[in-house]
Amino acid sequence: MNQGQCPVCDYGNVALNSSGALDQLYHYDCPRCGPFTITDYALIEIENIQEHFKIKLSAWIREKKEFKESPPKITSYTVKGEMENLPNYSVAEKLTKLLQVIKKRSGHLGDLVELTSETDFPVAWAENKDELFYLAKGLKRKGYLEPFDDTFTKTTCILTAEGIEHLEKQPHKESFGKINHRYIVGQANKCDTKISDGDNDGAITNARTLVEAVLNEILIKNGEDSHNFNGDLLKLYKRVQKILDLEPNNKDVDDTLNQYLRGLIGVVSGLSGLRNKMSDSHVQKVKPEKRHAKLTVDSAKTLAEFLFEEMIAMQDKVSSRT
Repeated sequence: MNQGQCPVCDYGNVALNSSGALDQLYHYDCPRCGPFTITDYALIEIENIQEHFKIKLSAWIREKKEFKESPPKITSYTVKGEMENLPNYSVAEKLTKLLQVIKKRSGHLGDLVELTSETDFPVAWAENKDELFYLAKGLKRKGYLEPFDDTFTKTTCILTAEGIEHLEKQPHKESFGKINHRYIVGQANKCDTKISDGDNDGAITNARTLVEAVLNEILIKNGEDSHNFNGDLLKLYKRVQKILDLEPNNKDVDDTLNQYLRGLIGVVSGLSGLRNKMSDSHVQKVKPEKRHAKLTVDSAKTLAEFLFEEMIAMQDKVSSRT
């Protein structure tokens, strides 16, 4: 295991390993960001992004570690296409984020939790250690944390009953909707990881799951039950097509765009059929090659992002009328 500087937060003496021949992957275990992998192309791209994007990327990676999610894979697609989609949290939201992490770290009621200034500020999506301590003091003033020991390098505290009660009043994560840009990027990264690992079958299955999840989310947000479609991806898409007004005979849309909309039906049909014949959820009939998996994943990724953006645009239109 080698040592190197973290390309995201610039923390030194980070455990580093590499793998892959053609598609080089670097595996970092950063004390500040947490574990992640990054491609050689993404390493080049990340040098050119602005510092505040790096801070948010570090927090996004660290959040996955704190909540026991799989380490993310950062690709050039992640760096170039998704940095601007990482959230800008308000002070109130950062306070809640920090409180959630402290609760997660508490093994039992009254358990002491330590926050280290140099490595723990990403857990609150804070920009630096000063902001972390500012947020921690805010929670103490509200009575949500009981201070135990504070030094220049760390703060130790206990989550109070008032803090737990405050968290219980917060909306559950699912109430905001399961699907967002981060979810799409995360699922796309899982597909890319499986392709890099030679698991083309698994990548195709994940790609299909991503599109189905976005379609289900759109139905749910419009008060419909996705279970009525029994996993029929094409029927599910055709219903969503009507909801989002994406039918190819739309007179308000240019003929060229209508042709693209017709093509989306082919993408969904092909994705469903390819998955049935080639993926690991059915008896193997055809062994998928890497190029097949990449085509499927890229198509699913593009479709999922487009549908998600259409859903947001539709919601904005409804909001502007009210």
